[in-house]
Amino acid sequence: MDKKAAIYIRVSTQEQATEGYSIQAQTDRLTKYVEAKDFILYKKYIDAGYSASKLERPAMQELIQDVKSKKVDVVIVYKLDRLSRSQKDTMYLIEDIFRPNDVELISMQESFDTSTAFGSATVGMLSVFAQLERKSISERMITGRVERAKKGFYHTGGQDRPPAGYQFNSDNQLIINEYEAAAIKDLFRLYNDGLGKSSISEYLKKNYPGKNKWLPSSIDRMLKNSLYIGKVKFSGVEYDGIHEPIIDEVTFYKTQKEIARRKQSNTKRYNYVALLGGLCECGICGAKMANRRAVGRKGKVYRYYRCYSKKGSPKHMMKTDGCSSKAQQQFIIDEAVINNLKNIDVEAELKRRSAPQTNTSLISSQIESIDKQINKLIDLFQVDSMPLDVISEKIDKLNKEKQSMEKLLERKNRLDKTELQHRFDILKSFDWDNSSIESKRAVIEMLVQKVIIHDNSIEIILVE
Repeated sequence: MDKKAAIYIRVSTQEQATEGYSIQAQTDRLTKYVEAKDFILYKKYIDAGYSASKLERPAMQELIQDVKSKKVDVVIVYKLDRLSRSQKDTMYLIEDIFRPNDVELISMQESFDTSTAFGSATVGMLSVFAQLERKSISERMITGRVERAKKGFYHTGGQDRPPAGYQFNSDNQLIINEYEAAAIKDLFRLYNDGLGKSSISEYLKKNYPGKNKWLPSSIDRMLKNSLYIGKVKFSGVEYDGIHEPIIDEVTFYKTQKEIARRKQSNTKRYNYVALLGGLCECGICGAKMANRRAVGRKGKVYRYYRCYSKKGSPKHMMKTDGCSSKAQQQFIIDEAVINNLKNIDVEAELKRRSAPQTNTSLISSQIESIDKQINKLIDLFQVDSMPLDVISEKIDKLNKEKQSMEKLLERKNRLDKTELQHRFDILKSFDWDNSSIESKRAVIEMLVQKVIIHDNSIEIILVE
């Protein structure tokens, strides 16, 4: 009986153009072999662009099903590694698929078939050699990467995008991206100044918009990345890199100590939740108020709200160079705010907010008018009819005016009467004496936009 033959052809993407391995070359040779053996060609099974590391290939799976369905008597390949480079997978095909279904396997290049005892033994040996060759290639690749790391080259790890602060040059080597490098320097500086990762994230998003998202999780990795002091790593081993560092070693190792200190510290400093944290504003200069603490001689902890414009604060948080305001004890300010909220005349507040408000459409039209003025100034600059410094000054002024209008519009649209009533209902029924500080803070944030602290008084601005 004439045997029905299936020819299996596989090429990986890298092998497409290789002489002898192309689809056409394999097809021609296998077809001629079928004719020479007087087999009946049942079907060609072709996997183009697939590696041999796994059997989950479309044509291979189709072949397996046809073998199980007794549709073929012999499977012919150009070379054994066309089936698989894995000894385990090759022996699986022979022992669990082909033999149980009385199907022979023939490899043209190695000149054997499994219908003979010698062929079966040869298949086993060749499979071992194929796997050894694959392992050898992998080991050579790893060795090559280690050698590159020893020479100081950065290994991408399969990532197309360079690490923040750098870009790739034409030779795929790291060079500094000045814009992002400035952000990285600010990142380390702010962390060493005491800011948390969330605060740093917000600062970077605002001041360095772009491809980088500046997420707290990303910031955590960046703070620990020795790439920024000129190092490269491969397989956990660190080497001196050839790229230019962004951060000096003194700053970097200071950061590592600070990371370790924050991680190990179980003091109240990092577990403490300030009731009005982030809401307080200095009544003298308008800067935010920071949460600060001092420890007395007997170990008692005193907590304060302190203006960020005081000396020693991060420069980007300062409104002026040295504010004259006094630090205020937190418990005094906290109690004053709570008492103020307890005594709000809810009905009067609702009535006040129900009074006719500025027409939002009027505000929107004013914003549109400002946009038109800005576009007109840009047009004037393009035709050289007005100096750049004059135009820039006018545009800055208009942008500030626009921002004020947008904030006003946002406040007008923020709360409808039903939502407002709901919030005041919560306030009226809230148990200030027996609730956690987190619950108290949630209620305060729901109603208070900011607390302006003067030396002898406070001013509470409610959410509009």
